[in-house]
Amino acid sequence: MTGTGATAGVLHVRCAPALSGEGYREVLELLREFSPLVQALPPRAALVQVRGAQRYFGADSARIAEVIRLRAVARLGTDVRIGVAATWAVAAMASARVPGPGGILAVPEEAVAGFLDPLPVEALHGLGPRQAEVLRRYGLHTVGALTHVPPGVVERILGKRAGRLAAERARGIDPRPVTPRDLPSSAAVRTGFTRQELDGPHARAALLGLVVRLGATLRGRRQAARSLSLTLQFAGGTRWEKSRRLAEPSAHDEDLRTLAYRLMDAAGLQRARLTGMVLRAEDLTGAEGVTRQLTLDPVRESRLTVEAAIDRANARFGPGTVRPASVASRAPSDAVQHQPGRLRAQRGGLGLDQVELGLAGEPAGGVPVLDRPSARHRHTGRRRPYGQVQDGGPEGEAVPGALAARDLVAQGVGLGAQPGGALGEAQAQPLVRG
Repeated sequence: MTGTGATAGVLHVRCAPALSGEGYREVLELLREFSPLVQALPPRAALVQVRGAQRYFGADSARIAEVIRLRAVARLGTDVRIGVAATWAVAAMASARVPGPGGILAVPEEAVAGFLDPLPVEALHGLGPRQAEVLRRYGLHTVGALTHVPPGVVERILGKRAGRLAAERARGIDPRPVTPRDLPSSAAVRTGFTRQELDGPHARAALLGLVVRLGATLRGRRQAARSLSLTLQFAGGTRWEKSRRLAEPSAHDEDLRTLAYRLMDAAGLQRARLTGMVLRAEDLTGAEGVTRQLTLDPVRESRLTVEAAIDRANARFGPGTVRPASVASRAPSDAVQHQPGRLRAQRGGLGLDQVELGLAGEPAGGVPVLDRPSARHRHTGRRRPYGQVQDGGPEGEAVPGALAARDLVAQGVGLGAQPGGALGEAQAQPLVRG
């Protein structure tokens, strides 16, 4: 770490890639303890203007960055990478050069040229991979090489706006201010089809996958949506878009799924050739300000309980560890034969790599259930090595006695305990009892 000049007051903070949405919000709250000028850059970064904080704390920006990192590790249990510079772009490039899991790199104004010149051209903040490839074809392989080329030449290579920005940032020029901004007021997830999609159930399963991702994002941010917008993209470049408001702000999969299905029904698709879809949550509000209406519906309460358990499992073992079986893609050679509403295990028994929950009831929704492992699955002529017991049936036969996931939650049974989420024979015993 090098010393910083008096005017180097911008911090670019990068969080760990595995940090949850809840953890990211906690980092933002920590940064606001040092400055009110905090700009969230989802999903895992933030900008902090600390010029005023330098006078308040009587310390330079590098020292403030050290305290921020120390508090993030001590309080939140997560490390951060922080770049310190006088401008947004240079601070972002500095944080990108910090090796994981955390550290600080400060670039004083007088050292900007020495820091930027040897960097590869693709490291220039705001430059895309295709633009970097174009510059390389012209022999411009480093950021320093751009500074020896007239800006007008760079503009002719990349286009007027992109070329001007590249020429300025190669010289450390970035006039953008740090604008106080919390998490954005909207969130979007999208998917594309490798070929034109004509199958209605398949398209609806893809929409369910978007709902699950969007709901997890909102709950991780502690936000709730007041309305949903669905955009369908068709072959030929045409688009269809419609928005509807939720009855009350929500981030629960059940509420989002119901409205998303209504939006798709409103499109009146028959044999339309879909190429992609975008689901957007709009008019977001903080989850702490959303009142929860008490209900006497045991099914809904059970679904909310299971949803919370799934969120905890995904937070521990990685996003997508537990997800609806109807939206999961699998390789035929790796997957166990299963039926809708049944647990599917991949690569070595229950949950070694992935546990997917089928959804009972409606075709693409309902309460997840887990099968009791009371039969050995037989597939491709070999036995599953983990968590299997005797008395198996023929290949693909459904195992009787499905156990609702909410019952597992009530019994305190986890979805994985070993690294990688594997359930060994001893750990599988609680699933068999009863």
